[in-house]
Amino acid sequence: MRNPSARSRWRRTARSGPAFRGRSFLRLDAGLPRLTHGFGLAIDPERHQDVYVAAALGIYRSRDGGASFERLGPALPGADRRGIAITAGSRVLIASARRGVELWHPETGRFESAGAGLPLDVFNARIQIDPVGRKTLYAATLARSVWRLDLDE
Repeated sequence: MRNPSARSRWRRTARSGPAFRGRSFLRLDAGLPRLTHGFGLAIDPERHQDVYVAAALGIYRSRDGGASFERLGPALPGADRRGIAITAGSRVLIASARRGVELWHPETGRFESAGAGLPLDVFNARIQIDPVGRKTLYAATLARSVWRLDLDE
């Protein structure tokens, strides 16, 4: 039997969506395609208003904290899951389950492998940049541990 005193803190408000202690999420999708699955989200620590989305149809950036997005790059190479991370110097890394981790070059619109050795058969496109110095990338795999790549500037 459910304990009535263990009520959820989430509740619906008159605005949109559930709220925690009266706060509500605000939908930010101006300029974005429909994000159904397999997309990644990152915020540039050097430029806090720059929000990036990696989706099947391309890389999108907002320079106004998510109020509007613009498409930066081409459709991403085929993958069912995508991750994104921002390195020192605001370089964009894209992760995909089938291609590994790639550095995106905005001046050419091309992708370059960030490094070799990641087992792609179990890579789940989860990447994270070390927040101190932002020159070390960590990647997660299914049942094969965590991997590290030291990024050169």
